[in-house]
Amino acid sequence: DDLYALRYSSNVYQYKIAIEVGNGNYQKNKALKIDESAFQKYRDMYASFGLGVKTEIDLPVESLGYSGKSKLSGHLLDFSIGQYDTYTPIQLSQYINTLANGGTRLKPYLLKEVYSASANGEDIFGDLVYASTKDILGAVDVETEHMDRVRLGFSQVVSDGLGRGYMGYYTNSGGKTGTSQSFIDTDGNGV
Repeated sequence: DDLYALRYSSNVYQYKIAIEVGNGNYQKNKALKIDESAFQKYRDMYASFGLGVKTEIDLPVESLGYSGKSKLSGHLLDFSIGQYDTYTPIQLSQYINTLANGGTRLKPYLLKEVYSASANGEDIFGDLVYASTKDILGAVDVETEHMDRVRLGFSQVVSDGLGRGYMGYYTNSGGKTGTSQSFIDTDGNGV
């Protein structure tokens, strides 16, 4: 089920979901054909969590990561397990925070507050000069029960799944296992 798939990082489970989203029909030893619109369905959902879109962090330049162009069926399967498009660390942070916030995507900030120097030299802070605001960028269009189910699965990853014990034994925590991949063409031959 979905909880087991999260707890033990089941690629096969995600492949089956991707085939269903792409209206495909898997048959052993035959080519898999999917509806190419499935790529956009995935990207739209991922974007609602902050993946593949600007996070609007308070920096002058922000990268988007890589968005694959191929519509091959096998690439949809790769995409469903997080190994086709790539995301920036701040996008991954926003994604996790959106899950933690129950589906509300917030603008991330590096700078929270700025104070002037203390006038009398005794106080730690002077007057408040700047304070960031809580900016809501959007909300994930998923029923609460489904969002809670994902959060439960992430909790099970660290309580009794593949992530058990890696970060200590904290209560009320969660995680997601997986493999980070990148491609670096060191000799410029495209392979």
